[in-house]
Parts: sequence; C-alpha cells; structure tokens
Amino acid sequence: MFSNGDIIESRFRILSQIGRGAQGIVYKAQDIKSKHLYAIKQFRHIDVLQQQDLKQIEDEAILLQQLNHPNIVHCYQILKYPTQYLIIFEYIDGCSLQDFITQQFPNNQRLEQLIDFKALYEQIYIYQDHNDIRYQYHSLIRQLLKDKVKQQPIDEQILAPGFNLHNTQPINKEIVYEQVQNQEELKVEKNQSALFLNNLSNFSQPTKKATYRDTIEYLFSQLLEVLVLLQEKNIMHRDLKGDNIMITKSVQLKLIDFGFSKKAVESSTLCGTPGFLAPEISTVKASERNYNHKVDIWSAGCLFYQMLFGYTPFLISRYVMFEAIQATKGLYLPTDIFGNNYADQKYIDMIEHAFIVNPNQRPNAKQLQKLFFASSSEVSTNVELISQKVLIIKVFLSGDYGTGKSTLLRKFARSSLTQQMQKVSRKLIIDNQRIQIDFYDTLGTEQRNFSLIPSLTRDTNLCFLVCSLQNELSFVSLNSWRDFVEKQSPNCEFVELGVDFGGEKTVNGVIEINEGTDLEAVLMKEVEKCLRKGRFTIEDVKVPVQKQGKGCC
Repeated sequence: MFSNGDIIESRFRILSQIGRGAQGIVYKAQDIKSKHLYAIKQFRHIDVLQQQDLKQIEDEAILLQQLNHPNIVHCYQILKYPTQYLIIFEYIDGCSLQDFITQQFPNNQRLEQLIDFKALYEQIYIYQDHNDIRYQYHSLIRQLLKDKVKQQPIDEQILAPGFNLHNTQPINKEIVYEQVQNQEELKVEKNQSALFLNNLSNFSQPTKKATYRDTIEYLFSQLLEVLVLLQEKNIMHRDLKGDNIMITKSVQLKLIDFGFSKKAVESSTLCGTPGFLAPEISTVKASERNYNHKVDIWSAGCLFYQMLFGYTPFLISRYVMFEAIQATKGLYLPTDIFGNNYADQKYIDMIEHAFIVNPNQRPNAKQLQKLFFASSSEVSTNVELISQKVLIIKVFLSGDYGTGKSTLLRKFARSSLTQQMQKVSRKLIIDNQRIQIDFYDTLGTEQRNFSLIPSLTRDTNLCFLVCSLQNELSFVSLNSWRDFVEKQSPNCEFVELGVDFGGEKTVNGVIEINEGTDLEAVLMKEVEKCLRKGRFTIEDVKVPVQKQGKGCC
C-alpha cells in the first residue's frame, strides 16, 4: 500500500486513496512537474487470486490504451513489478452513474420491499408460453405498486446540485490526451453526442438551468457513441452498469471498467451483473448458444430505464423461480410506473427496442443510435431544430383471437417487431404535414385477460374490426367489439376487414383482405378520412430541418 506523499517512478506523488476493491486499490496522484492529476490502480500479486486474473488485468489495460475515445477512461501506462502491477489512468473528477442517479432520486424506496415474489411468480407463471406475458406482468406490477411510488414529471426535474450541463464543452472541441510515455497527442474530432448537445434547447441558454431530461438525453447519446465504437471493433463489454460508468461534474460520461470485455464476434461465457444481463447470457449454459454484442444493447436499455425512473428495470429477488422467469422472458418494470404522463413515448420506444428478447430482432448499436437521434434531434452540422405540429393517429385492430390481427398490423406498420411490442409507430408526410400513426396490438390478451383491452382502446382514432371470411362467428362478434371500443373512444372511425384464410367464404359485406390486397391503399384511404374528419391529436415537437445556405449577392 502507498501512503500520502509517496513518490512513484520519480514522477507521481500519491495524494490520497480514492477507492478500494477485492483485488486492487485506487489512488489519486499528481505529476510532480506538470501538476496533472492521474488515477493509479495498484494490483498486488498477493491480492490477486489467480495468475489468469493478472492477465485479465493486463489485457484490460492494453485494450483501454487502444480505445482512445472521449467517453472511455484513458489508460496511459502499465508498470510491472515483481510484486505488483500499477496502471496509470486519467483522473476523473466526478462520481459513478449509479451515485449520480441516486442523487437525482433520493426519495425512491426499494420496490422489492413491496412485493411478495412467490405470489407474483405464481400469478405470472401461467402466462409463460404466451406472447403477452410482459403485459400481464405489467398489469400485475401496476396493481402491486398503485399509489406507492410517485415522482414529479421529468420535464420539471432539475439537475442534481454539483453538476453543470452547460460546462460540457471539451467533447465539442478537439480533445487532447497526453501520452505519458512518448508525449504524443491524440486529437478526437467532434462526435454525434457533441452535436446533439449543441441542439438541446436549454444548452443554448446558459442562464437557464438544465433539466434532468436534457441531461439523460445527453448522457445516453454519449453511451451510444461508445457502443457504436465497440461494435465497430467487435468488442463486447458485457458488464454495462452504473458502477462501471463515471460522470464528471460537467456531465461527461466515462466508461471505466472493461474487466469482462472481450474482443470477439461471439461468446458463450456466463458473466455480468444480475439485473443487467440479457436473456441470452442468462441462458447461455442451458441453450448452448453463443451471444454477440447485442447483449450490451440490453444493458444499455437497463441503464436508460434507470436514468429515467431511478429504478433498475429488473427486480432483485432471492426467489429463484421468479428470477428465472424474469430473466428468460425479459420481464421489466412497466414504463408508466410514475403515471402515463411521466416519460415521453420516444423514451418508451427506446426501452422496448432495447428489451426485445430475441437478439436477432434487437437493434444493434448503430440502429439504436439512429432511432434515438431520429426521435430526439437529427445529428448534423447542417440542420437546425424547429417546432412543428405532428398529427398523431391512433390505430387499433380489434376482433376475435386468431383472425389475423397481428399479421395485418405488422404489414400496416411495415415492422417485424410487433409480435413483441404493444405499440409500433410509423411516420410519414402527407401534403407537407408530418403524420405519426401509432399501431396498437392486443398480443392475444382478448383470449385470456380482457382487463388490458380498455387501456389499449382508449382515445383510438381509427379501429379496424377484423374477422375471418371463413368464420361467421368472428363476423357476428364485430358488433360487440364495435360497441366496446366506442365506449372508450366515441369519436373513433370504424372499418370492417375480412381476412381470407382460404376455403369457403361465409362472410360478406366487409373489405376482403387476401394476398393480392394492396394494404397500403387500404390504410392510406382510412388515414386520409381521419385527417378530413379531424380524428387525430396534435403534438408540438422539435424536428430537424436543413439549414438555408447563404444566397448569392
């Protein structure tokens, strides 16, 4: 161990001990000549359990030396001695993301104290083979936590004391790293998160306090930058969590721990932290299937949820059966835990995409980044954000189970994700007007639990009543479905569709849907009808537009 004032390599003076773990100690140190601050990690051989751990420590340091990025802690040097390793890192003046979130949500209580996990498991187990298990789970959690958790709207929350978003300038300039050994300089150019920061409305007004909403958007944009870099270099981090990320006082994100990282396209090693593990890691031994970099997308979704709500999305329980079904089915806490108006729909979309259980359908880092910036602000030096009105049309497909609603919705929405998501949005422009169509799927709940349907049908603008052309009973039930939806949405537009499954037709008087039907024409006809009749809601949103060039003369 070192004491304050000790000198290392005739260059670094130990100032204080700032951290300690099972295998190492972290010190704050200062370069005697330049006065620059550094963090020095000391790994004594006697504290390291196995020789392979020493190799892992060295591999992590070498990897960090190769990853010169403003959002990754920089490793300057590895000093090897017979009894210890010393690794010289950049010093980060801040706190962990975990502590940052805790400061932002000081009144959040442990949800696990409010839940009987054995009873919860028994209630959810019966749905384990159903597509809508997540939404059954969300319904149960809402009942358990009703009136027990509260938080002011995220737009009204200000940044916790001690942090200043407006001082986060270095990331928007050339960043220079001093190399300890050869004094080379590495210049890092502007990245997307820097440009995103410039587009934040509050950032352009330094006298106005940054909101917590602005802050988490900026933090997540930085994390996405790191994930894109790791994806490009075929590196899996495998342990993204709040304790492995530092936040500076100017709200610059720094990923600091790469102990579980692996440079490979695929892996079959079980590692990580409970509560942040993707299902394919949790089941890797039983399934005997490798996983890839998309495990980090899942963990990023966990972090984004935690930044939004102050809670990790997956409950920590000692009841093994609940832990197993939660891990394999991806049963995250509902996104309306603080009410329907707490979080923007774009945030919910991000979370739902990150938590797609099937990794083949889960977006990669670049796709998630594109989704995030498309919904937040277009990242380009040649765009500016202006306020525009977007017309929102809510579309709901109703009818008996097995009539082809989910297939129709998937084709209408032009998405392959609807089988795992309650809502899918599609954006388009009609007569220079921005339109967003929100498609809602029942995910089979009409077969088992009707209690979820009212919330799904509320404020519907366009309802497609779906039956089978070969099933007269499904046609007869359309009247009941119409009455039910009309009670929740009295101004809704109704259209009857009959899906042709082949065989003798017993139903007439509806729009027939078969393989040759132009579904886009069917949808657009009804959307235009909704627009003419005013069946939509209006939202004022920031949208990117191309900057006007200077005119000649």
